[in-house]
Amino acid sequence: MDNVSENKKIISKVIRTFKKKIPCPAFVALRVSQNGKFLEVKSLNNNHNHKTRKALSEFFPQQRKWPYENREEAKMLLMLDANKKRVREKLEKDTSLKLTLKDLSNSKQSATNKALIGIDQCVDILKNKYDCEVSILKECLSKFPG
Repeated sequence: MDNVSENKKIISKVIRTFKKKIPCPAFVALRVSQNGKFLEVKSLNNNHNHKTRKALSEFFPQQRKWPYENREEAKMLLMLDANKKRVREKLEKDTSLKLTLKDLSNSKQSATNKALIGIDQCVDILKNKYDCEVSILKECLSKFPG
């Protein structure tokens, strides 16, 4: 019994040692040029101790920053309850950026926190910007069924 528990302790210690993260040795060292207008590469080590893939780096937040015009367009589409996946496809085609559905959710949330658009603005956007045919049904002057 005692020998079995000692073996388990040894195995757990060995497993823990393999789980330790080793810092990546890759780095880029920059310096300011003599005229002070540019950055120059002083030294570079591009040897990684892990696998690297371009597909992963495309989803870093720095790579997903999208232009203001496209962000506003996405907010308007999402406020009109457009399908997020379709909106994402359109924006990726227009900007060639990789966006996540979470990016769109955050954009929609920030838009709804700032201002809500009225039915008249919604109709104008659908007609003028997206060339849609719009029909509004009213029961009476005070009620709008949706």
